[in-house]
Amino acid sequence: KSLQEILRTENAKRNAMLQFLFMLLEQVEFHTVYYSGCIGGAPIGATPIGGDEEDPLFTGLKGYFEPDDADHIIQAIRGKCDFFLTLDQKTILDRVVTHHEEISKLCGTLAFVSPEQLCARMEAAH
Repeated sequence: KSLQEILRTENAKRNAMLQFLFMLLEQVEFHTVYYSGCIGGAPIGATPIGGDEEDPLFTGLKGYFEPDDADHIIQAIRGKCDFFLTLDQKTILDRVVTHHEEISKLCGTLAFVSPEQLCARMEAAH
């Protein structure tokens, strides 16, 4: 999903930087957050036939974010990331500000930042 979004970026400089960041992102372990109850949709014994199984954290995140964004966010949480780097001001960063307390309860210490915010934090740390 991340690579699909990156490849849609028309600005060549931004696209190159995002591809570099994607290589870093590939180092984060992927976690399954949803199993379908359909026969063949999940490993045997993972769900009852006819019943889906969804990570409760994923369900909680979908209360504030679009499902694709919630999937990215839970991967960052489960991968023990410190930062969630995004350019999505309206659908992610603004929602984190609006629902700060609730999202903090779900996401713990995961910091949602734009590239500019991350650079500012890094400069301040030195």
